[in-house]
Amino acid sequence: MNTKENILNSWILMEQLSEGNVNTKHGDKNAARRFDPTKSVAHGYYEYFRWMINHKFKDSLTKKSANPGIIFYIDTFKFQQVIDIIIKKYHLNNLQDEVNNRQTKFGFSIAFDKNLHLLQDQTFVTMSDYILNKRELINDPDKFKNFEKQIKDDLYELFDFQEDNLREKDFESKFNDTFDILVNRYQISKENCYWSIVKRIDSDEVNLHSFFIDDLNWAKRDNSTHIDRYLNGLNSEQRINLDPTENIAVFDKILWPKNYPMGHFLSKFPASLMQQVAINLALNDKNDIRTVNGPPGTGKTTLLKDIFAELLVRQAKEICDLNKKNVYLPGDSKIGQTKLPDQIADKNIVVTSSNNGAVKNIVDELPQIPDKKDNFEEAVGELMDIHYFDNIANARKSQNIGASFRLRVAVKKI
Repeated sequence: MNTKENILNSWILMEQLSEGNVNTKHGDKNAARRFDPTKSVAHGYYEYFRWMINHKFKDSLTKKSANPGIIFYIDTFKFQQVIDIIIKKYHLNNLQDEVNNRQTKFGFSIAFDKNLHLLQDQTFVTMSDYILNKRELINDPDKFKNFEKQIKDDLYELFDFQEDNLREKDFESKFNDTFDILVNRYQISKENCYWSIVKRIDSDEVNLHSFFIDDLNWAKRDNSTHIDRYLNGLNSEQRINLDPTENIAVFDKILWPKNYPMGHFLSKFPASLMQQVAINLALNDKNDIRTVNGPPGTGKTTLLKDIFAELLVRQAKEICDLNKKNVYLPGDSKIGQTKLPDQIADKNIVVTSSNNGAVKNIVDELPQIPDKKDNFEEAVGELMDIHYFDNIANARKSQNIGASFRLRVAVKKI
């Protein structure tokens, strides 16, 4: 059994099924409403939709920022229908406890602006719709892309008249005829279609496929040992028991002074005992993949800051130990794109997350040049004026470079 492929396939499936929800919550003013074509056809779709938009946003339509529109959620169904397919394929027990089987999903959505022009970029086809229609899971990304393209091409062809410069009366007539074809072709009814009138069609209710899926498919093909270790973890012989009551010798060794970092960011919150254990392990242990778990406010960012500080100090030390002290930044073709030595480059830092806010929080936590109100202003001011190794860094200057690379390193010895 290929454990790696099974894990990643399960992850991909969860990403596929997470999209395409319709907010039908009773009492929620932003919830979508059922769309009944029989009510709007009597007045004409065009006139009815325009009236609905104008009626809801009559007080704000004159504002320049106003950009309302309508989104239709077509071919809606209960999530239980997809769950039933999965249960049958994998011979599972009922998944009622694990998922919300009462969620309403949609097959595809189409959006129109306030003038009822189809917004092609906001046409969205869900992967749940593929599973429901094809009665199979998506193991081949190209199959879904073809399925999606077929629906989108059909919609674009129906509404291609919008590219013509029609008079409003002609546009209205053409729109009504086209929407009637749409209703009949996709069997749109009150039972399987919702709609929502939104205030900003360019930003509200935008649906996007999970950007994880392409990466997960790439991971299935990649032979990286890091991915294997991340998915499978360490075997029992490689794991370290960090409970001091059971393994005091190993615990004590991790905290030996020689394992403490040389760098440390100033902070009013010193590392706790287990934070210091995690820092020492991350910096000295051969295992290069580690996870640190904890709710907000437990010091995960504080821990990272001390790891960053150590890597910066180690980089400075490696530069000082080089036989040739002139280190130039890569990227200048005139000097052959000088490469940084591996022992310096491998201490670079990349912070990444699926949540932009998480990255911003870490960046905001990194020390900045203090404001005047900070108590240690004078100490930092003196530190900024110190130019360690200036004479070494600028001892030799290449004629191919207009300006020398000025190295400024502050090293705190512990």
